Amino acid sequence: MRGSISVHNHVVSTRENMGDSFSLDDLLFAVKNRTSKQYLVSGERRDVFEFIESRTENELEKAWNDARHIVWEKSLLGKIRYDFWEQEEIVKILKNIFGGFNYGRF
Repeated sequence: MRGSISVHNHVVSTRENMGDSFSLDDLLFAVKNRTSKQYLVSGERRDVFEFIESRTENELEKAWNDARHIVWEKSLLGKIRYDFWEQEEIVKILKNIFGGFNYGRF
């Protein structure tokens, strides 16, 4: 699967619940299989990510957990609303703390 492009969706139950962003499992799949880009469609959301540098599963899991703790801290401090999308916030932080990773909208 090296260099392949993956597209998947996250189920949306209502218009108000427009789904979340990529999960740790989505990112681990890309690391394990060395895919190129992954596209996610969830309601009206259109997200894309790619690893532009090789990473290990352990490196990714550590970075994900570090980012998740930052998100929880922001939530506790009231810097993120209670109804935020956790995975999207984690992936946004990963983009900044995890070199070789691009994330955005298409």
